[in-house]
Amino acid sequence: MIDNFRILDLLTPRDQDVLSLMVLGMTNEEIADALGLKISSIRVRVFRVMEAFPVNGRVRVVLLCLRDEHINAKLQAIRRKLKEARP
Repeated sequence: MIDNFRILDLLTPRDQDVLSLMVLGMTNEEIADALGLKISSIRVRVFRVMEAFPVNGRVRVVLLCLRDEHINAKLQAIRRKLKEARP
């Protein structure tokens, strides 16, 4: 079994952005607005993110990320970067 932190390495940077916003509890629509992407693109990215984790369901992916201090720390750094990039 792959360790959870290495799962992030399997995701594209944009998929990591999506995951970092999923962890905040944002809906697909809210993520699309925040990243300036189409909702259909977000749905595909959410699906890819969920496939990468060894659990089923969005809530379980989010819980795993919140409970793993390394993943949570990296996702917080991604969110800071996203926040700084906004005009």
